[in-house]
Amino acid sequence: MRAAQLKDNVVINYAEVDAFNNEFVNPFDSVLGSTWDSETETFTPPVIVIDLPTLKTAAIAKTYVDVDAVYQDAIGNRVSEYSEAEAVALAYQAAGYTGEVSEFISAFALSNPTGIEQTNTWAANAIIAQAEAMRTAQLAMRTTRFDKQKLMREATTQAELTTAVSEWDTFITATRTALGL
Repeated sequence: MRAAQLKDNVVINYAEVDAFNNEFVNPFDSVLGSTWDSETETFTPPVIVIDLPTLKTAAIAKTYVDVDAVYQDAIGNRVSEYSEAEAVALAYQAAGYTGEVSEFISAFALSNPTGIEQTNTWAANAIIAQAEAMRTAQLAMRTTRFDKQKLMREATTQAELTTAVSEWDTFITATRTALGL
C-alpha cells in the first residue's frame, strides 16, 4: 500500500507499507517534490534546474580543491623538510658531490623507493629532480587553473562549461600521473 500527502498536487510526504509484513519499506525520497497525475496514477519527478552561475562557481571552486589534493598527496605537511632536502642536495651538487653529506641525502640514499641502497650522488640528483618536477607541476597547475577558470567564467552554456571542466579534469589527472600520485 502506498500513501502520499499532497499539497497543491505536489508530494510533500510519501510512504509505502509492505502488505504482507505490515512494515514500512523504502519511503522513496525521490518521490518527494514530484507532481501526482491522478489520471495516469504516476508521479512526475520535479525538474531540478541549477543555474549556470552556480555551476560556474562550483566548477571554479573544484579547481582549487583539485590542486590542494595534489599538494596534499605529493608533499603533505612536509614542505619544510623537502625544501631543506633540496637546498642541501643543490649545495652538494654545486660542491661537485664532495664534502660533508647531509643526512637528508644519506638517509635517502640508504632508504629510497628503489629498495636498493644508492650513492649519495644518486640521492642528491633524485631529490633535485623530484623538487624540479614539483615546481614544474606547480607552475603548470597555476597557469592551467587560471586558463580553465577563465573559460569557466566565460562559458555561456552548460556545454561550454562542461568542456572546460573536462579539460581541467584531464589536465589534473595527467599531472597526478606525472608526479606518481
